[in-house]
Amino acid sequence: MMFNITKKIIYFTLSSALVLTTSIGRADDTEIYFNTGDATNNTDILRPNILFILDTSGSMTLNTSTGVSRLNAMKDAVKTVLGSLENANVGLMRFHRGGQGGPVIFPIKDLDGNVNDVVGDIGQNTVTEIVNTAFIQSNTDDGEEVTTTNNVSLTDPTLDAFDFGGTASIVGGTQTFTIQNGNDDGTEHVGSLCPFLPSPTMLINFADAFIHPCRMLGLRFAGVTVPQGSTIKDAFIDLRSRQSNSDTTEVFIVGQNIGNASPLASFGNDISSREPTPDAVNVEWDFPPFTSNNQKKTSPNIKTIVQEIVNRADWSTGNAMFFRLQHENGSALGGMQGANNAAFRRIRTSEHGNSSRHPKLRIETESSGAEVPGDPQMIALRFTDLRIPQGATLTEAKLSVTTSATNTGTAEESTWRITAEQVDDSLPLEDSVANITSRDNSGPSVNWTIDASTLVTVDEAESSVDIKSAIQSVVNRPGWCGGNSLTLLLDSASVSPNKTRFLHSHDSDSSQAPRLTYKHGVGATGCVKALESSQTALTGDDAEESSGAVNVIDNDLDLGFDADSSQDQTVGLRFQGVSIPKDATIISAKIIFTAKGASTSPANFIIKGIDNDNLTQFTNSPNDISSRTTTSAAVSWNADPWITSGVAQPTIDISTIVQEIVNRGGWVNGNAMGFTIEGTSGADIRTAETVDGDVTKSPRLLVEYQTILETPFKTNRQRLIELVDGLPAEGGTPIAGSMLEAAKYWRGDDVLFGKSRQNQRRNRLSHAATYCDAAGSCNGGTIDGSTDDFAVTQPGGCSTAQAVANPDKNQCKNRQIKGNPNYISPFNSVVECATNHQVLLTDGSANGSSGTVRSAIQSIAGSGCFSNNSSFKRASDNSKGYGNDEKCVVDLAKALHEEDQSSAITNKQIVKTHTIGFNLTDPNPTQFITDIAHLGGGDVYSATTASDLVTVFENILTQVKNDPTSFVAPALATNQFNKLISRNEAYFGLFTPSLARAWDGNIKKYEVCVDSSTGCNVGDIVDANNNNAIDTTTSKFKDTAQSIWSSLVDGLNVTKGGAGAEITDFTTQKIYTDKNNVGFAANNQSLDLAGFKMDSSNWNNSDFSAMRTLVCPSPSTANGSDCEKRMLYLLGKKHLGNPETDVNPNQRWSVHDVLHSQPVVLTYEGIDTDGDQLKDKFIDKVIYGTNDGVLHMVDGETGQEDWRYMPSDFWGQQQNIFTNAQGAHLYGLDLTPTIQIIDKNNDGLIRFTDDDKARAFLASRRGGNNIYALELSDITANLVIPRFLWRIQGGTGDFARLGQTWSKPKLIDIAINDGSTTQIKEVLVFGGGYDPVLDNRTIYFPDDNGGNDFMGNAIYIVDPDNGNKLLSISGSGSGADIIVPDMGFSIPSEITTVDSDADGVVDRLVVGDTGGQIWRVDLAPLEISLSDPESTTVVGKLADISGTAAAERRRFFEPASYLQQNDSVFSNTPTYDYILIGTGYRPHPLDKDVEDRFYAIRDFQPNAGSINDTNDNNIADTTEGYPQASGEAFSNSDLINITTTPLDASLDSNRASAGWFFDFTQAGSTGRKVYSKPITAKGPSGEGSVTFTSFAPEASPSDPCGASVGNSKAHNFNVTSAGAAYDYNGDGSINLSDRSVDLGAGIASGVVPLFTNEGVIGIVGVEGGSKNIGKIADLTSDRAYWLENVEF
Repeated sequence: MMFNITKKIIYFTLSSALVLTTSIGRADDTEIYFNTGDATNNTDILRPNILFILDTSGSMTLNTSTGVSRLNAMKDAVKTVLGSLENANVGLMRFHRGGQGGPVIFPIKDLDGNVNDVVGDIGQNTVTEIVNTAFIQSNTDDGEEVTTTNNVSLTDPTLDAFDFGGTASIVGGTQTFTIQNGNDDGTEHVGSLCPFLPSPTMLINFADAFIHPCRMLGLRFAGVTVPQGSTIKDAFIDLRSRQSNSDTTEVFIVGQNIGNASPLASFGNDISSREPTPDAVNVEWDFPPFTSNNQKKTSPNIKTIVQEIVNRADWSTGNAMFFRLQHENGSALGGMQGANNAAFRRIRTSEHGNSSRHPKLRIETESSGAEVPGDPQMIALRFTDLRIPQGATLTEAKLSVTTSATNTGTAEESTWRITAEQVDDSLPLEDSVANITSRDNSGPSVNWTIDASTLVTVDEAESSVDIKSAIQSVVNRPGWCGGNSLTLLLDSASVSPNKTRFLHSHDSDSSQAPRLTYKHGVGATGCVKALESSQTALTGDDAEESSGAVNVIDNDLDLGFDADSSQDQTVGLRFQGVSIPKDATIISAKIIFTAKGASTSPANFIIKGIDNDNLTQFTNSPNDISSRTTTSAAVSWNADPWITSGVAQPTIDISTIVQEIVNRGGWVNGNAMGFTIEGTSGADIRTAETVDGDVTKSPRLLVEYQTILETPFKTNRQRLIELVDGLPAEGGTPIAGSMLEAAKYWRGDDVLFGKSRQNQRRNRLSHAATYCDAAGSCNGGTIDGSTDDFAVTQPGGCSTAQAVANPDKNQCKNRQIKGNPNYISPFNSVVECATNHQVLLTDGSANGSSGTVRSAIQSIAGSGCFSNNSSFKRASDNSKGYGNDEKCVVDLAKALHEEDQSSAITNKQIVKTHTIGFNLTDPNPTQFITDIAHLGGGDVYSATTASDLVTVFENILTQVKNDPTSFVAPALATNQFNKLISRNEAYFGLFTPSLARAWDGNIKKYEVCVDSSTGCNVGDIVDANNNNAIDTTTSKFKDTAQSIWSSLVDGLNVTKGGAGAEITDFTTQKIYTDKNNVGFAANNQSLDLAGFKMDSSNWNNSDFSAMRTLVCPSPSTANGSDCEKRMLYLLGKKHLGNPETDVNPNQRWSVHDVLHSQPVVLTYEGIDTDGDQLKDKFIDKVIYGTNDGVLHMVDGETGQEDWRYMPSDFWGQQQNIFTNAQGAHLYGLDLTPTIQIIDKNNDGLIRFTDDDKARAFLASRRGGNNIYALELSDITANLVIPRFLWRIQGGTGDFARLGQTWSKPKLIDIAINDGSTTQIKEVLVFGGGYDPVLDNRTIYFPDDNGGNDFMGNAIYIVDPDNGNKLLSISGSGSGADIIVPDMGFSIPSEITTVDSDADGVVDRLVVGDTGGQIWRVDLAPLEISLSDPESTTVVGKLADISGTAAAERRRFFEPASYLQQNDSVFSNTPTYDYILIGTGYRPHPLDKDVEDRFYAIRDFQPNAGSINDTNDNNIADTTEGYPQASGEAFSNSDLINITTTPLDASLDSNRASAGWFFDFTQAGSTGRKVYSKPITAKGPSGEGSVTFTSFAPEASPSDPCGASVGNSKAHNFNVTSAGAAYDYNGDGSINLSDRSVDLGAGIASGVVPLFTNEGVIGIVGVEGGSKNIGKIADLTSDRAYWLENVEF
C-alpha cells in the first residue's frame, strides 16, 4: 500500500472542497448500452483526459470581490482541484503574452504518475533525485519588520532588502520606464459621438490604442523608482505610431492623483473615472500627425504632473503612475471626449512583441547628494507544505527572488544573511510587534553576496547560493514532519539605501514572489504528513436503522430523526480503501456531508467509530448498524444549520475515533472503517445526500495524519501545482489561437504558437513531452549544436541549466523549438475509450487572432465559419455576431466534439469543451463562451471568487467523471410488450438509453394480426395505416411505421408519437400521491382529495409542503421561484428545453423510460356499436410504470394520459431528475403492475356499480424495496379515480427480509383456515427480491457478505385487501414463520405456482435463488387466525446446482416453468414433474465467467403434500427423503448433459437421471445466459415443448468503447427427449440445429404466446421491434401446458 499512501503526501494544506471517486453505478442489464473499454493496463481504463486552458492575460491581476486577484483566485481553485482529483489524466495550457495562442506547458498525464517519466520535464534532473519548488501561498506568508521599531508589515507589495524609508544618493540622470503589461495601457469608449463603436466600454490587452474623440487613452507605468520628494528636472511620454495620418490633434495630459495607480480594469469607466491631478500641473499637447508607421512622438514636458505625484505622502519608490489623454483639462466624467473632433492617432501598445515600441515614460531627476539612511529591517518568507521527510538529506536548496524596481541610486554590493526559523512547524506570520525578529534564527546561516549589478533590473529573477545547510537544521529536528511549514529569515549586517534591493512580494505579483527550490534523494525515509479521503461508493456504504429495521437504499440520509417514518434512527457510514498506515498519528479528521435541502433546527449528534479492523457493508439484516461494536472514543457534534442544499457540511473533529481504529491490532492500510451517528434529543435532523441519490455528493471522510514513509517519487500532480503557482498575468486574451493550439495538440498536428516564446521572457514553450518521444527524438524537431536534446535553442546567457534555474531570465526570451515538430496526441491507442475534455477559463473579450489563425482553424473545422449564432441560438441565448478575434472558434469546438479527431485509432475520438467566465460581466464575451460550450458539447459556467471557481470545477469534473467512457444508443431500445389475450392490440414499452441519469421513454399502440384471412400473416405487427410495422430483415420498426395513437409517422423514434406525444399541456395534467402533510392516506381512501392530487393550480398549497420539501432544494411557494419550476416540471412544464424532444414551446417530453415494466390493459366497459347484441367497443385503460417513480394511466382509445401516480418514496429523487446530470441510471416503478380483477357477475367487465374491483399492485425492482397497492375500480365519465390501499415497506416489521422488489407479486387462490372453516382466498405471493450487494461480482456466498444472509432471502404470502402478511419463509434469524437455514440467498424471480391436482387451488410453489438452489413449498391451508399460520406447510430443496469456482456460480433470476410428465420411455419413473429453469446473472449481462445452463429437473414426488415432514419443523430434512432417498438435493452430477447429444432412452443412466441440462459455454456461446421465463406448450410431436430466450455478450466487440448489445436467441427443446421441438431453420426436418434461432442484438423479451384460431404464435420483443418465431402450438391452450398464469 506504500504507493497509495505516497500519492496522498501532498496537499493537506489545500482546501478539500472536491474529492471525486470513480462513479460506481448500479449494475443492471442496462450495462449493455455502456462500456468501459479495455486496456492491457487496467489502471488506464477509467481515467478521462482533461486539458485546462487558463487565462493569464493582464486583466487577471484585477481583484475579485473578496480582494484577492483573479490570478490568485484561479490558482487557489485549480490547485484545490488538482489536489483532490483522483483517477484522471490532466494537462495544462496558458495564454501567450504579446502574441497569438499559447503553449501546452504540461502534457496530459496521469496525475499520480512519476514526473521522471515525463520526457524532458525541467522539474527533474535525474531519476534518483526529487526536485520540488515551494511558493509563497498567501499575502501573509511574506513580510518585513523594521528592527528599530519592531513594526511588522504583511501587505507591502515591495519587500525592501534591507533599508526601509532611506533615500539613496542619486547622481542626477534619466530613467526610462516601459509599459510591459496589457492591462497597463488601453482605451475607454467615451462621449456620445460614436454610438457605432462596439462594446465593451474598456479595451485593454489589444495591440492598438487610439487617440480619438470617442476613445480616451490611459497609460500606467509601473515600478517608477523615483524616491518620494525627489526633484523632477524633466519628464516625457514617448508614443509610436501604428499608421500614418494627417490631421491635427490637441489633448491634455492628466495624471491620476494617487500614490500608487492600479492596473486597468476590463469593465466600467476605469480611465475616465480616475481622480485627476490639479488643473495647474496638467499639460496641453498639440499632437502632430504621424507621417509614417512606427514613428515616435514625444509629449511636452510633463514634469509638473510627475512632481505632483512624487510629492504625495503616499508615494514611494517603485510605485506606479497613471496618465490619460483627454480633450480638455479637469475631470473626465460627464461626457468628456478623448480628443478634439478632428483627432485620430493609432498607437502601438504593450501587446506588440518588441518592447522598444511600447509606450515609455522618461524621467530625469536632480542629484540628491548623500544618501539618507532609513531603518534596517528583516524579511520573513514562510513556505508551507515542504515535502521533505524528517531527516532526509538535502542535496541542494536555493531561494529565488525577483526585482520589482531598480535602485534609484548607485547600487552597491550587499551581503544577505539567510537563516531558517528553528521550530518544527512554523506558524503563520502576523502583523503584531516583533513577530519576525522574535523568531528563533540561531541555526546555521548562509551568506549570499549580491554584487552591484545583481537584482537591479525590473522583473529579473535571481537564485541564491545553496542554502541547504540552513534548511537541513530544521529538517533534522525530531519534531519536523514532511508537509510542515518553514520560515526563512533574511537580513544584512550592513544596511544602506544604496545597498537596498526591491523585491516582488506575493501582494505585488504571486508569480514573481519568492520561491524555494529544494532537492533530496529518492527513497528518503522519515515522518511525512498526508491527507487521505474516502467516499461512500456502494449502496451498502451509507445506511439508516430505525426500530431495528435497516434501509440501505435511500436517496437521502436522515441524520437523527426520519420525518418519513417519524422515528429516531441511527446512521451507519462505511468508507472503504482508507489508506492510513497502522498506528499513524491522526492530526485531524472529519466527515463531510452534502446538504440535501435545508435543515436548520438545533441538532446534536453522537458520533462513534465501529470497532472493526475491516468493516463490511451494511445490509438489511435487522439491527445491522446498532448491533456492531463501537469504539470507546465518541464525539458530540452540535451541527450548524444547513441552510442551502448542495453545500458541503463538515462534522466536528473526530480524530480520536479514527486514532482508536488505526491503532487496532488488526488494522491494515487500505482497510474499510465505519462510523455511527445518532441524535440525542429525539428531534435532531439533518438531511444529506447518499450514494444512491448522487454518488459524487455522498458522505466522505477526510483525515490528516503523519507517519514514517519512504517517498518514492515526485508526481505529475505536484509538478502541475508548481506550474500553476508560477503562472503570470500579463498580455491579451488570444482565445482563438489558444483553442487552435489545443486542437493541434489533441490531433497530433504541428506545433504552432508553442514553438516560440515570441520575444517575451515570461512566455513559455510547449513542454518537450508534448512533441518528443525521448531525448533526441522529437517528431520533426531539429536537434543540432544550437539546441538541447529536445530541439530547443539556447541563446547566449540562457543554457538549458540557466533556463531551469531562472526561466524568466531576459536572455531566455528568444528560446524556440527548432524545426517543424508535430505534437504527440494524448489520444491513447491502448486506452482508446477514454473521454476527452478541455476546460477554457477566461475573464475577458477575445483578441489577438488573425487571418492565419482563422485559416488554420478552417483546415480542421471546414471552411465557412459562423458569422453569428442565429442558426443554433437557443431560447435562453442572446444574439451574437462574431468579430474577427472570435470567428471560427465555435466552429472549432463543434468539430472537436462531433468529428473523429484521430483516424489512427479505431474508436471515435472526440473532445468536449467546457467554458468558465471568471468575473465576466459583459454579455458579449459571455455569449461567445456560451456558444463555444454549446457547440463543443459541454456547459458554460460563471464564477467571481475562488470558492465559486472550486464549485464550478467540481461541477465540470463531476460530469467528466460520470461521463461513461463511450456510448452507442440504438435508434430504439424495446423491452417486453403486452398483448391482450382476447383482442388484437399490442402495446410496446420503449426507452432510449442516455448518458443522463433519467431516460426518455414512451408506450405505443399497434395491432397484431390474429387472422390471416384479412391478408396479414398471423403474428405480424400492423400500424395505423394497416401496413406491416416491422422490417422483416432487421426485426426493427420501419422508419415509415405510424403507431395507432400518432398523427404522424413515428417509426423508430421514442420521443415521437405514442402516449408521450399526447401530453401537450402541463396545465391539464395531475399527479396523485399517497401522502400529504399529515401522513399516508388511509386504506381505501380516494386520492382525489386536497393534499393527494396536485396540478398546476395548487402546487403551492400548504397541503403539499411535505412534497415541496423533498422535490425542491428551497421549498418556496413564490411564483417564479425555483420550486415552482420544479413542481410544474413534474407535470411536464418545460424548464431549460430540448428542441429535439420538446412537445411544444411550453411542454417538455415528460414520459420516462419503460424499462422492465410492461403496459397492462384494464377493460372497464363494453359497447355494442352495430346492434348485433355483442359488445365490440371497449373502454380500455392502460397502466404502466416509469423510472421517474410514476404509474401512468392512459386512455386506450386515444392514448391521452388521464393521470399519473407518484408514491412519496420517489419525491426526493425528482431533484436529480430535474438537473439530470450524467451518471448512473435512476429507477422508479420498474416492474410490470400486477392486476387483480374481481368480477362479481362474471360479465368480463369492470363496473363500479356492480361492486366489481380492479386493483394494481406495484413493485419497484431497482426503485426500492417497497410494494404499493391502488384500487382502480371507481370510474366516472370515463375517468378512473384511484384509491390508496396500502404500502409495504421492505426491511421493516413483518417484511424485514424484503429487499429490492424484483419479484413480481402474483395473485393465486390458496386454502386458508380462519379458525372455523377452510375456504379459498385470493392472495399475493412474491419472493423477497434482490440484495444490491450482489452487484459485486466477487460476492456470491453469504461468507462473502461477512457471514450474513442476503436480503431478499424470503417468500411472502400477503392479503391483497390490506397488505398484511399471511405467511413468511426465510433463513435463520429472520423471524419468519418458517425458518429454513439454507435459505440464505436472494429470491429475485417471480414465484412459479402449481395446482397439482387441478382443483383450482394452488398447493405448491417453486422458485430458484441467486445461490443456484431450487425450492419447493407444499402449501397446507394457512391457519391465519393462529400465531403459527404455517400449519403443515413443508419446504424442500429440489436442487443445488452451484459451486465455488467462478464458472459454477450460477444464479436464478427468472421463474421456472412446471410441466407434468407421464413418460415411460426416457424415465424409469413414469410419473413426475419437470421443473424447467435457466440460470443467468441478470445484473451483469456482459459477464463471461459463469457457465450458465438451462435445466430440466425431475421432481419424482409430484403429488400435493407428498413431501415428508416427520419432525414437524416444516422442512424436508435430509432424513425425510426429498427429493431423493438420500435426502440430498439434486446436483449437476445427477443430471445428463445434453449439450451435444439428446437423451438416449436406451441408456439406463439417462432413464435413472434426475433430468438434464444444456450448457451454453460448452455449446460455444461464452457468457450466454437465460433471461426469460420458459414457456411450455404441446409441440408438433404431441410431446411437451419448452421455449425461452437467452442473451450473450459479444465475444469481441467491434467497437470496444461502444455499446455491447450482444446477441439474443430463442431456444426450444422437446422436454422429454431434449432434442429440438420445432423446425426453426425451416428445412423440413427437426434436428439439433433447430434448438435455437438468432433474434438479433440486444436483450430480447421472453416468448409471448399469441392465441389465435390458427394456433399459438410465439412473439418476442427484440432490440428496436419484435420478431415472430412462428407457431409453438397447433391448438389453443391446453391445461397441461399452460398452468402458469401468463399475463399478456
